[in-house]
Parts: sequence; C-alpha cells; structure tokens
Amino acid sequence: NRLNCFSLDVTNITESDLEKIRDFNPTHVYYFATPFIFQGSKNRFDKKIFKRFKEFYVDAFEYIIEYILNINLGEDRYVFYPSSVAINNTPNDMLEYVEAKKEGEMSCLRLEEKYDNLKIYKPRLPRLETDQTVSLSSVKNEDPIAILEIIRSMNS
Repeated sequence: NRLNCFSLDVTNITESDLEKIRDFNPTHVYYFATPFIFQGSKNRFDKKIFKRFKEFYVDAFEYIIEYILNINLGEDRYVFYPSSVAINNTPNDMLEYVEAKKEGEMSCLRLEEKYDNLKIYKPRLPRLETDQTVSLSSVKNEDPIAILEIIRSMNS
C-alpha cells in the first residue's frame, strides 16, 4: 500500500495540481477542505458567507471527485466526506455552514448515483477539538482521535 498527500487550495486548482492528482491516481480521498467555520451572525443568513462555504463543500468537492473518477474510468474510489452534527440541531450563528453542509451531503448522494464505482462515507461528526474550535469559553469538544475509528470503519 502507498500513501501520499499534498497541499491543495480547492478554491484555486491549477493545472499543476491536476497533474499531481493524475500522477497519483488516488483510490481513497479524505476531503477535509474548509474555510473558517465560525463567521456567521446570529439569526441572519448571509449569502456571501454561504457562497464561500458552498465553494468548499460542494463545488470544489464535486470538481475534484469527478476529476479523479475520470482518470481511470471504472476503478473503485472511496471518499471520506466529513459532515456535521450541526445539521441535526442548527446553531443560530451557523446557518450558512449548515446549509452548505446539507448541500454537500446531497452532492455526495448525486455523485454516488452517477458513478457505480464510487462510495462516499459521510458521517456527521461531532464538534471536534481542532484549531477552529479552540475557545476561551467553556465549550464541549470531542477528542479528534476518535475520528480514527470512524475512518477505519470506512475501509470495512
């Protein structure tokens, strides 16, 4: 087995980036691209913020996955697309994030319907302790190590 990774700005994918993807020809993709999450205002939906989230969670995601699927048609591909439990109980200051994540989940379903050789694992993860969730106030964050078991289950 071979593991490889490289940095990719999903909002500015270059021909060089596509060449790296094509050369590597990944069978498994772990899609963690995200902008800063906590940027909304309470009880107010901002179309500009939503558009930014959608760019990451839907547009760039679809572009990358379809590109990978077309490198070697018919080869099985497995994708880890982390969704969020925020969808279950929308925080009033994360309206744009939640709507974009919902659209991301729908995008996953559309892609799976379109491609027989694609399996997307899209668990709704709890709030994990990351550089984005660090807070001076007392907020419950889950241990990010727990995600390893979730990722392992993707391969079974």
